[in-house]
Amino acid sequence: MVEDLMAIIHTFSCRLYGLRKYKKNLKKVITNESNPDSKK
Repeated sequence: MVEDLMAIIHTFSCRLYGLRKYKKNLKKVITNESNPDSKK
């Protein structure tokens, strides 16, 4: 029972970490598109 609970917590924490990484990359892409001259 405890192992099942730990597996569920592990799965959801990995999903949250993945979503956080995706959100960070998406924010970077949006800022680059809104300011295309910033790197030139």
